[in-house]
Amino acid sequence: MTLDISILLICIALVETGNNQKAIGKAGERSKYQITRAVWREHSTKPFTEATNDPAMATIVAVSHINHCIVPFLQRNEFPVNAESVARCWKAGCRGFTLGRGIRYGERVNNLYQSRVKRI
Repeated sequence: MTLDISILLICIALVETGNNQKAIGKAGERSKYQITRAVWREHSTKPFTEATNDPAMATIVAVSHINHCIVPFLQRNEFPVNAESVARCWKAGCRGFTLGRGIRYGERVNNLYQSRVKRI
């Protein structure tokens, strides 16, 4: 089964912020996905404030980061490309993933993902 990124992003948004587009994290992360400034700069030329002001742009940045950074990292290192692994990389970064970080977060996102995929 292939990973459905649209469903995965819904699950990430629910776990991160309860789907609150205007959320700003303790370290300055923005949007319902809690995008960091560094990730935003990597995938967008628009001002970082757009992460909270433009939901469509936040989604584009999130999808781009998953498709162009996280998935290739997992594939290169022969890790499974599934909801839990992608979510762990989203939360802890790819290096953090290799250090075993983000396990509970990955499990929470994966549980939501699995329950939503079963409905389809």
